[in-house]
Amino acid sequence: MLHSLCLVALCCLPASLARPASTENPYGGSPWGGNNPWGANYGGGLRGGNNGNESDRQAWQRAQFVKEAFELAWDGYYKYAFPNDELLPVNNSFSNSRNGWGASAVDAFTTALVMENATIVNEILDFIPTINFAVSYEDELVSLFETTIRYLGGMLSGYDLLKGPLANLAEKLPTIISLLMLRQPDNVDELLAQAQTLADILSYAFESPTGIPSNSLRFSNRSTDGATDNGLATIGTLVLEWTHLSDLTSNATYAQLAQRGESYLLNPNPASSEPWPGLLGTNVNITTGLFEDAAAGWSGKDDSYYEYLLKMFVYDSSRFSDYRDQ
Repeated sequence: MLHSLCLVALCCLPASLARPASTENPYGGSPWGGNNPWGANYGGGLRGGNNGNESDRQAWQRAQFVKEAFELAWDGYYKYAFPNDELLPVNNSFSNSRNGWGASAVDAFTTALVMENATIVNEILDFIPTINFAVSYEDELVSLFETTIRYLGGMLSGYDLLKGPLANLAEKLPTIISLLMLRQPDNVDELLAQAQTLADILSYAFESPTGIPSNSLRFSNRSTDGATDNGLATIGTLVLEWTHLSDLTSNATYAQLAQRGESYLLNPNPASSEPWPGLLGTNVNITTGLFEDAAAGWSGKDDSYYEYLLKMFVYDSSRFSDYRDQ
């Protein structure tokens, strides 16, 4: 079993986006091909591959449009907002809703990789080692959930891809230049180092009687917002990234932290908190580990817990077969 977040991500990507990065149309003719791919002949469907009546040519064209849209969005962000979290396009300013660590850049990292845009990949790759995760913008609360899925997941996925099938995209400095600049020939290993640094900073979130984490953290004094409970999604959407970090670093602590909190979801109590087999309530008491309700559903407070059950089984079906059976 290949322990790679990037494989989990790639299995959901449109086949057309996995094509080579060249903008030359391999099917001949102009990039537009004389037809609007979204017009009468379009039969692509949600997956974006060759479905229905869509030709390979049309699939290739649509992939180019997606790449052009991404590059346009990146150029605007990079010019007016980088390295802040997001661009405010109406007035070309920026905001920092994710603690000022360049959320748009880290979020875009694997997209740029899959699209094989080496320029953007290396802009982000050079930036990530400079992030100071110990300091939150204006001392704002840090979401364990959001920080895990965006920053930690982004860095680990990028590391996987650049150590694997897309290793050619990382710009490597000649040895003498890297020595003069006191940096590595490339920054790929820094992705894993930064992921480990961030996880170490976040880890105090799990310091509760049950090991169920607090979600909202104040880094400046290692405190929380004082909440006595946490949600199904915000507890259950950590285990993939933290387990993968353990697998990459051979440090079991990260996996143990996330899996301990997850265990209260895999074995829910009281029984009334599971109104339908596998469908759980929403809020869990951090001190007791007991569910506080049976308000089950697929809302934003619940949904990604169920998503991660599937992802953990796909990640390693031998270790996490019980996740499939929930």
